[in-house]
Amino acid sequence: MNAERIEGQAAEILLGLVIPADWRDRVLKRMLKESPDYAGLKKQHAFLQGQLDRLKKLFVMGDMTEKEYRKQRDEGQAQINALPLPAQGRLIDLEQATDVVNNLQGMWDGATLKERETWFKLMLSRVHIYDGQIESIEPTPLLLALLETVDALDGPWHREENRLYRVAADTDSDHPGP
Repeated sequence: MNAERIEGQAAEILLGLVIPADWRDRVLKRMLKESPDYAGLKKQHAFLQGQLDRLKKLFVMGDMTEKEYRKQRDEGQAQINALPLPAQGRLIDLEQATDVVNNLQGMWDGATLKERETWFKLMLSRVHIYDGQIESIEPTPLLLALLETVDALDGPWHREENRLYRVAADTDSDHPGP
């Protein structure tokens, strides 16, 4: 698998995002509608993070195989990623993410590998690859919150629930779409 090709495809997704000017109003409206219980959410996040920390200790001590560790770690991380972003601090995070998305085009060419990796981690939770091409991505809660403000996605992508799928250019009977 060509890592540069996959990186380019992931960059295409991020570079294709156009965040509307009124995104703050849209996010505030959604936050007021959802009004999550911040204290309960913080407690749940701390509990899940504690489980991940204990899981790591078990692996380091040799009490579980790497395969078991990775499976349980991925499940725990998925639970954390499924938690809604707390309202407190959310706008600051979204402001930073919006700045990254809006300025990514100008920064991309001069960015170091470490900077690009940081941007991907900020925005992409999981990337699904088939036949050397990104088939779908699972955005981080931060990117998901930004996607809630986007009216349409540019390029060959469509959104279904909490995942972005590549739109097939032609019908492929060997690998049907999602």
